[in-house]
Amino acid sequence: MATVDDMERGEDVILPASDAVKTWHVQFLEGAQFTEEQLELAMIVVPELLDPAPFYVGRQLPTDSGPLDLIGFGEYGFLTVYELKAGRIRRDALAQVADYAAAIRDMNAEDLTWHLVTHSGVPRSGIGRFWKPEGILDMVKRAWQYGKVVPRVVVGTSYGPAVARLAKDMEATLYTVNDLCEGYCKRLAASP
Repeated sequence: MATVDDMERGEDVILPASDAVKTWHVQFLEGAQFTEEQLELAMIVVPELLDPAPFYVGRQLPTDSGPLDLIGFGEYGFLTVYELKAGRIRRDALAQVADYAAAIRDMNAEDLTWHLVTHSGVPRSGIGRFWKPEGILDMVKRAWQYGKVVPRVVVGTSYGPAVARLAKDMEATLYTVNDLCEGYCKRLAASP
């Protein structure tokens, strides 16, 4: 299990992380400037930042539209794409996440599973190696039963009203890092 000292030294990610490591990541996001890579890592180490916590199956997954930041099984088992920004969310982030979602929807279950398996276990990604693709294939097939719905989530430091309206029209969900950290801390404080 990863320790806080490991995180400060930049050691490889070993999941699941201890509560101390999760707290370290949340406090880091709350109190410092961070890069997109640091935000991605925090989202993987502390999936509970989102409620319910997703099961991530890919990080920087290559697509024809470029590498998507994170992909995972989110709420209700839907395969969800996540675009992360270390700053303000702008219109181009919504276009990116829409392109990634379209690229994923264009794949059949077998091709997507093969893509996830061949890109899993990348060093320092925080996404483990999938040795048994059958489990991922079953999850993808179940998700595809609902018409290849791919929810889109964008996380950044802030966004304006025009971006919020566009996101609503696109059925994309926006989160600020501060809201995620605050929600996580409230849920943690309320748990027994």
